[in-house]
Amino acid sequence: NRSKKALQAFVAKFDQHGSLEQNFGNRHGLYIFDKANAYSITIEDSVIQNDHSLVVAGWQIGKEQKVSTFLRKIYTEGIEVPDFPQNESTIYGKYYAITRAFNGTDLLLTGESNDDILVTKYTENGSLVKDFGKKGTLLLDIKGRDEGRSIAAQTNSSILVGGVTDFKIVNRAKTGEGVVIGINGNGTISNHFGVEGVEFIENSSSDFAQVTAIRIENAGNFYALGSEGTKDKRQSIFIRFYSPFGHLNKSFGKAGKISFPGTSGAHSSLLNNDTLLFGGQSPDGRMLNYKFVKDDNKITPHIPVIPVGLSFQARIPEAIQKLFINEAGN
Repeated sequence: NRSKKALQAFVAKFDQHGSLEQNFGNRHGLYIFDKANAYSITIEDSVIQNDHSLVVAGWQIGKEQKVSTFLRKIYTEGIEVPDFPQNESTIYGKYYAITRAFNGTDLLLTGESNDDILVTKYTENGSLVKDFGKKGTLLLDIKGRDEGRSIAAQTNSSILVGGVTDFKIVNRAKTGEGVVIGINGNGTISNHFGVEGVEFIENSSSDFAQVTAIRIENAGNFYALGSEGTKDKRQSIFIRFYSPFGHLNKSFGKAGKISFPGTSGAHSSLLNNDTLLFGGQSPDGRMLNYKFVKDDNKITPHIPVIPVGLSFQARIPEAIQKLFINEAGN
């Protein structure tokens, strides 16, 4: 409802030919979430579990105009799982990213709450993991207004959270510092990561930076992808390459970093240890897929082919928001 700016969240299911599966959900291929207790619902991210169910995460605005997290699970038939999350208590804030923990079943989420980075851990059944943080929830106060925008699980059960710290918007101009945080499996800050658990994305030439995706290699090294810009709204995409302990690999790119004009999307996929695929937007507003190969430090943009009669309303700065890779590598 654009006149009231009230958003109704849904999940759509398509077959392999791109047609809606009419028997899915509660409205001709869509599952539309009940908005009885919320004025507006926004879904930011999703993850598929081992039983092929879909867990979606985001935030909602209640009838009293309070913002709280939104987490729901959908069966493959398009039926909402009852009592998920279990024994739900209201968490005021927003979820921006979700992934599976290293054990393959638990769920890890990040976002923001009361200007702090929010990290939570749930079992696959939707119960908060009580021995993580404070009864399943962790709040990180780094510097000023902080937001968690990406999350990834390392092989030793530790967690990486990327985002932005000291975030401000003044006269429509953003300022803030990109950040990656190392967290132990029990929800404590890792003293073996970065400096006291924090690695800042330093760049003297930009006023704003945020980490929108983290992808981990088999050896534990990881890529941090994101966007940075200046107050005059010049935007660029950056890729940084780190050791498992948050040390920038200076042999990668130019002193550990590669950047080029554009705005990165919220998600990426690691095709193999040397090739990244991610979505974004070019400086002239075109929706692009990007392919990056580490061996030659080369980034190749690909313009998606949009069928005639089908249009996309790209949401800046996240034009292409999710990419999946099948077994054939497509």
